[in-house]
Amino acid sequence: MKLAKDHTGMRVDYSGLLNQSIKDIKHKSSANAEMLRQLLGHLEELGRRYYSGDENVVDEFLQLYCIEDNLREKLKSQNHEIHSNQ
Repeated sequence: MKLAKDHTGMRVDYSGLLNQSIKDIKHKSSANAEMLRQLLGHLEELGRRYYSGDENVVDEFLQLYCIEDNLREKLKSQNHEIHSNQ
């Protein structure tokens, strides 16, 4: 598996950030706190699976959180055209 270069700039501990956010909003909005708790679990799973060699987990995560859906649909269409012409 090819890895990116080591990051040398500022870094953020996602678990600390999300856990603190969950605590801060738990009493104001328990639904949002639960969504953040689930995001924390999904990020942990993303890292675990990706570094174990499962590159599909990135696409699954992006689909789950509706990140750049339009670009994924465009890529699917392009891939379909390529395979249809073979």
